Amino acid sequence: MTGINARAMHGRHALLAVAERRLTAARDGTGQVLLLAGEAGIGKTRLLHALQESAAAQGFGQWAAGAFPQDVELSGGLILDLGHAMARSDKADVAARGQALVRDLAGVTEASAESGDAHRRRRLVVLEAVNQLASLCEDGPTLLALEDLHWCDELSLEIVAHLARRVPSLPLLVIGTLRTDEPQQAAPIRAWRSRLLLQRMAEAIRLPRLDFEHTEPLVRAL
Repeated sequence: MTGINARAMHGRHALLAVAERRLTAARDGTGQVLLLAGEAGIGKTRLLHALQESAAAQGFGQWAAGAFPQDVELSGGLILDLGHAMARSDKADVAARGQALVRDLAGVTEASAESGDAHRRRRLVVLEAVNQLASLCEDGPTLLALEDLHWCDELSLEIVAHLARRVPSLPLLVIGTLRTDEPQQAAPIRAWRSRLLLQRMAEAIRLPRLDFEHTEPLVRAL
């Protein structure tokens, strides 16, 4: 398990092994969407950070964004974060794509309040956003880290779902974290997660609670 932070390994060896295999596959050109699921505080972010360290050691480019509780009401919020990150890139082509992504998402938000062909406009923006995100792989294998998807809005989830269809042919690993104890029954993430898993467009790794055997050495290490 190259590059894995030892603090994240207690009781997680099997999960880390699976994730490492997905990193290797993405590096070789076969991407994957990997969902790290579990209760709040169970260690999803720690596992994600360990995988980011491993990906960096293997030469992956990395991009990250996270959702917040209020983002479920903000159309495209998660992808906007990615667009702004791309726009700050030192590479002119990546920065230009990021700027275009931000403009397109702002445009579809305005169009949603207007009558007419808003659905077609939204569809085109989703497909163009997928193209912009897929282009990040042009410089080599890429890790896309998306935290707290349980707070994500419908447009952002729609874009990630369409990206998931492209991922198997790209050197791209998309890792998302989400809570399984989130009380919001109507949250968009529920139907989205079920659809991706049923259609085998994503793989879920559920983090169980650690028993005492693994908790004690983890506490000592921390």
